[in-house]
Amino acid sequence: MSVSPVRFLATLISALAVALAAGPLGAACPESIVMLDVDNGPFSTARAAFDTSDANTQATFDRALCYATLASASAGHATDLVRVVEVFDLGGAAPGTIAGVTLTLQLDGSIYQSCGASGCGVEMSATLRSGVDSVTAAADILGPTPPTTKPFVQTLSLPVTMTAGTPIPVEFVLRYATGPGQDGATGNVTGRWSVVGLPAGMWAVSCLGTTPTHARTWGALKAHYR
Repeated sequence: MSVSPVRFLATLISALAVALAAGPLGAACPESIVMLDVDNGPFSTARAAFDTSDANTQATFDRALCYATLASASAGHATDLVRVVEVFDLGGAAPGTIAGVTLTLQLDGSIYQSCGASGCGVEMSATLRSGVDSVTAAADILGPTPPTTKPFVQTLSLPVTMTAGTPIPVEFVLRYATGPGQDGATGNVTGRWSVVGLPAGMWAVSCLGTTPTHARTWGALKAHYR
């Protein structure tokens, strides 16, 4: 059975419209930066996941599971950092559709210090940034202290406007630092990001093609990607 050119063209246009509304326009995944100790970095990688360490620090990152971790131990001055750059677009919407959403970075960690010298201090911080807007949180222990632990548990939120078909870059930064007089300190934090508050029928899609919008528990999310 033959199909008229007009009907074929209409079918093709309809299929193309569905494809364009289904997801992003294929934005490439950007490189992320890892710095382990002040003398050992930074280096950049475009890998979708990594697990790297030196004698005092371990950093992990998984773009598909939407998380990064940083765990450090130091005496004296140190600066360790994981900086993830991601690109998000809207799925389930026609190109040009505008939606107000919220980027979130859920933090779970702690810092520890036992230090009796001058110049003591330890800090763990996190920053969520999109364009010129950013939010930052930090936990610190300053000055000489006996063995002291402080939690670093918080969720950063940043409202943004997304336009379907126009991917936006987003940065997630985890940073550990100690002062020059530090005797001994440790810090660890896990950062998990997501996009929330999407209109019904829409979803966020990362440059890797995964969906960073989930209301499930962390355990359920890990099980989903096994």
